[in-house]
Amino acid sequence: MEMSITAQEFLMTAILGDTQGLSNSLTMASTYRVLADMTDAGVDRPTLEEARRQASKMPEVIFRYKAELIKRSEFYIDNKLAIVTIPQNEINDFSPLYNPAPLIQNDLLQTAGVGISIVLKSYDDGHITAAIRGNPGNAICDKLADHFGGGGHKLAAGFKVQDGRSLQEIKTECIDTTTQLLG
Repeated sequence: MEMSITAQEFLMTAILGDTQGLSNSLTMASTYRVLADMTDAGVDRPTLEEARRQASKMPEVIFRYKAELIKRSEFYIDNKLAIVTIPQNEINDFSPLYNPAPLIQNDLLQTAGVGISIVLKSYDDGHITAAIRGNPGNAICDKLADHFGGGGHKLAAGFKVQDGRSLQEIKTECIDTTTQLLG
């Protein structure tokens, strides 16, 4: 079945996002073949990259908020685990401009020694969500999310807890479970 160039552009964008720009263990030889076929069909990867960069630009207020998230970053397990928490008021204030999880998550993974990053969002109604990302060699995101009833794959996963446990309880359980999974 033939795909339109537009469909192939969306597919290439999804593949590049899911494989962190072809840099993680989800990338296989077949991934390169698929991208080569799309390039041969007329998909312009440099144009897609420029569009991604433009879409990722942030207003100054978000840039300053990112600095606050960096200051609040916590490191555990000899810096193998990085956690940032985001309360409801910040979700309300900043999410319409830029999702806080991807704003900080890749920077956490770029910190020396960090293998797993978790962004916990705490909502006023008591539920807590988590975005979990991992660096190659630390492919446990799916198992950590599964522990909390969530899902995903080895390098990107998430979960939602609605059982009344506190943010601190969830954070402690994330630290303990990550310690076990990495051990």
